[in-house]
Amino acid sequence: MHLLLTVLFCSLVGGAPSERVLESWPAPGPAPYGLAWDGTQWWHADSQTQTLYAFAGDTHAIVAEISLARELRGVADAGEALWLTWAPNQVGRFLKAERTFDRTFVCPEVERIGGIAFDGQRLFVAATGAGQVHVLDPATGQPLGTIPTPGRYPRGLTGREGWLWVVDSVDRTAYEISPDTGQRRRSLFLSPGHNRGIAWVGNRLYYSEQTVPGLYELEFEEHEHFIRSFRRRFRIRYQHWCTNRSPQPLPRITFYLAVPQSTPKQRIYRLTWLTEPRETFSDPYGQPLAKVVVENLAPGETARAGWEVEAEVWGIRYNLPEEGFAPLSEVPADIRKLYCADGTRLQLDHPTIQAAAAEVPPAENPCQLVLNLRNAIYARLQYERDNRWLPAPEVWAQGKGSCSEYSFVFAALARRLGIPTRFVGGTRFRGKMDERRARDDVFHRWVEVYLPPYGWLPLDASADDNKEGRHFCRRNFLATGCDLFELSRTGGGARPGLGWDYRSAQVIEWGDLPPEQRKVEGDEVAEWGLIGSD
Repeated sequence: MHLLLTVLFCSLVGGAPSERVLESWPAPGPAPYGLAWDGTQWWHADSQTQTLYAFAGDTHAIVAEISLARELRGVADAGEALWLTWAPNQVGRFLKAERTFDRTFVCPEVERIGGIAFDGQRLFVAATGAGQVHVLDPATGQPLGTIPTPGRYPRGLTGREGWLWVVDSVDRTAYEISPDTGQRRRSLFLSPGHNRGIAWVGNRLYYSEQTVPGLYELEFEEHEHFIRSFRRRFRIRYQHWCTNRSPQPLPRITFYLAVPQSTPKQRIYRLTWLTEPRETFSDPYGQPLAKVVVENLAPGETARAGWEVEAEVWGIRYNLPEEGFAPLSEVPADIRKLYCADGTRLQLDHPTIQAAAAEVPPAENPCQLVLNLRNAIYARLQYERDNRWLPAPEVWAQGKGSCSEYSFVFAALARRLGIPTRFVGGTRFRGKMDERRARDDVFHRWVEVYLPPYGWLPLDASADDNKEGRHFCRRNFLATGCDLFELSRTGGGARPGLGWDYRSAQVIEWGDLPPEQRKVEGDEVAEWGLIGSD
């Protein structure tokens, strides 16, 4: 037994919250794909063992193993038969009782076949890598049309209440779309692995997962504008430390720390200080900061500042109708003043920024304009963790940058286009999803844009880029994953305490120590410990 089939109980009607995992069980092979429920038992395809499995509905015991000598992909129930897909582009109708195919056909338009769904009249076949679902006549296999999918890598398919659900393995998302037009209705994050098959049974959502071993109990909650999922509870300890390597005491070290807050994607239950702050205050953007002062630090001694929190963290994805966005002219004046302002790392009037902003494809819909801007940045830049925070014009000129530098470029171009933008800084769980502990000394910065009437919406300015410069997925567009914990939100600039930083900063008073003798060592680190998950 290798991996898992996971079941989620979901309530996705009327904005009512709450889904939670009811059960999960091991998959019989190393490459689980298609999944279907026929009313009494499960059918499941594994591409590596090339076997079709049947599970008992109550005990999940394997009741049949049918070797088909095909790299199986999708499974859909059709009463006395199953519809199956297999690599590279074939479809067949498999009779359950006779355990044989009574018809097969090739889909020549599909290069890499994925999952399959059947609504009683039409077959829907996922074209992985093409961002399409092909609609076929089940009697002849003749094409009836194609519909686009929100992501480029659709895998699992299933139908529910007249809608088609599509699992995209790169976006790690289940999309609900129209089977006629492909119009997206809503979406939700799945576990951060390689998701393949998907099936609904009543209000329960099942999916197969290929790379993340272990049992995951996930919680989904639908709110008015977003669905949050994959809830996990962590204990996170953040430390900023500084060791005096000078030959005499340092009169004073002042630490400024961003104080994390509860937000739609995280809930803080407890925060304790490693060193009690001397004072707390808010910066001009409303971000709470703490000031910790350590005096007379002797040579060889270490000063520490930081906090520990217990918090629940979700992945969050916003589901907003395209027609719901209002013009940017409806942005409130106070938001525009704060978050369309210039800054030393933005340089909105620099000729490079002016020219780059002018090249962004225009759009009447502000959300589409934001997507066009993001894609233009991705087409220009390549990610490189260079440990520098160069201003936006230099980053654009050199064609590469870190997450912070991507964020500076995005904010500069967005503000130039009249889109209010702010920065979000955080720490990331950098372990595997089945690990309980992780350490982060890299951290991460992304952005939020203000789009009326919805307000602030998340957008990772770098995470969906790829060095090939081809398709840019939308996993982190109006969404952030369950592995990020937010530390601060700010408009940027030389604000009191942190300046352009988003975690913490230090100010050292050296006294009469000569410059050549001034020496300290220090760093910041976040340590994550998993308490529980759903």
